[in-house]
Amino acid sequence: MSLPISRRTLNLGLAAGAAAAAVPVSAGAAPPPRGRGGKHRQAAAPFFSETTLWDNTVDPLASYFVYGFVALPNDTLIASTEGRHEVCDAGPHDLLIRRSLDRGQTWTPTQAVETSVDGQSWANPTFVADNTTGEVFLFYNLCARLPENTSCSSDTGILHYRSSTDSGVTWSERHSLDGLFDSFPFNWEMHGPGPGHGIQLHSGRLLLTVSHRTIITGVPAADRNYGASTVYSDDHGHTWKVGGEVRGAVQRL
Repeated sequence: MSLPISRRTLNLGLAAGAAAAAVPVSAGAAPPPRGRGGKHRQAAAPFFSETTLWDNTVDPLASYFVYGFVALPNDTLIASTEGRHEVCDAGPHDLLIRRSLDRGQTWTPTQAVETSVDGQSWANPTFVADNTTGEVFLFYNLCARLPENTSCSSDTGILHYRSSTDSGVTWSERHSLDGLFDSFPFNWEMHGPGPGHGIQLHSGRLLLTVSHRTIITGVPAADRNYGASTVYSDDHGHTWKVGGEVRGAVQRL
């Protein structure tokens, strides 16, 4: 599953010193608010800058593609990408992050959360932050192709996660959620978190979406049972449960 961002680089734009999109003001926009005496207060000048975090013309890997992003309660920003050793959805991928402690003005050097060993394909980084505890969870899947698959798309994807209690400086051991979706009757074998990031509800529940499909090898597209479900935690990430499913909700994975 891919997000519509350039395969070559990941650029982050920052508006007004925070992680936000720049929105142009239309000709019919309301005038600035009035201060005492009915005079208009001068609006703050907009600020926008752009930073390239990964670029395959400078950095060592073939491609940097599929991105995750999260803002933590202490204002630390963490960006993640698949560091692809070859330009292939099912090829060897690392999972990389960079962190910012000053609202995106500067970023730490690239840090590998997962490194491809013997062709492992780590994919679809998706964050969810707990605003109560400050812990951040990074979900992703380990993708694989069947031996007879000659395409560049994976057949299977097992959901995993790691967490950090120090704003991404260090990460816990890897946890597998293999088997979590076995109750669904759709023969789903690919489980990809995201895209984007999860959320925390007012109740404290941590919640993120997961996309699904069957294997692709020997299965026509019409029979791949594309769908989506949710994963949630009501105990600050100590345990994770599967929510309800929606079949046919995903066009491509």
